[in-house]
Amino acid sequence: MKKILVLYHKDCPDGFGGAFAVWKKFGNKAEYLAANPSDDKFPIKYPNGKEIYIIDIGYSEKVLRELIKVNKSVVVIDHHISRKNDLEKFKQNVFDNNHSGSVLAWKYFHTRKNIPKLLLCIEDRDLWKLKIRNAREIISTLRLVGYDFKKWDAFSRALETKKGAKNILSQGKVISLYEEGLTEKAVKNAVPAVLDGHKAMCVNSTVLSSGVGHVLCKSGKYPLAIIWMEDKDGICVSLRANGMVDTSKIAAKYGGGGHRGASGFRLKRGEKFPWKIL
Repeated sequence: MKKILVLYHKDCPDGFGGAFAVWKKFGNKAEYLAANPSDDKFPIKYPNGKEIYIIDIGYSEKVLRELIKVNKSVVVIDHHISRKNDLEKFKQNVFDNNHSGSVLAWKYFHTRKNIPKLLLCIEDRDLWKLKIRNAREIISTLRLVGYDFKKWDAFSRALETKKGAKNILSQGKVISLYEEGLTEKAVKNAVPAVLDGHKAMCVNSTVLSSGVGHVLCKSGKYPLAIIWMEDKDGICVSLRANGMVDTSKIAAKYGGGGHRGASGFRLKRGEKFPWKIL
């Protein structure tokens, strides 16, 4: 049984990027578990005697104290503002709202190494900084790779070379055009809704939730966008805003979290939606 356990944000490039940073340190010596963010529920039975790293997700103070009681060490590395108060009660945790989870994890485990271009691009898109040229195309190509550490390692190495970066960018330009079409199609299906007193545009979309949400907010019709989908674990809800609404407070009300402009939460299958279609 492996003594190191790594939990990371499920189905999220930033979360997996954080796990990738840990993998580059420990490799197969650690066990890696993808988890949905939750305020008060740990995804598995409490482990015992382990060295635990929780990347790009946070848990309540109560959950963290229970973990600390029975394990060798527990370190949370996160950047979501909704988790700040809980995480900063423990000095070993790392919280910085100015960086993504993957970059924070790399800086924690590889203090003397340069941050890979791949993780910098992930941060640029995750925090919606939009300062790195061609980051969108690079991440579009990355989506084809899937969540596999060895494939990510090869991709990251290729991106550091002139030839590899050129090939990745060439693919990304084509993929991005296709994604623009998917985004446009999803946006056309959005309908007016209201959530917690805030008017919003709401749409069901299984792909590109961030892109869809930002286009809806950019339209200026309403300050909030709701993008939801059903997966095997239930209903996944993403919130995006144009700065006039704090989505992290809305998400926290339903057991989720995130940032002011981008957050999410989950509902059980069959649970009533908290928004109303207008």
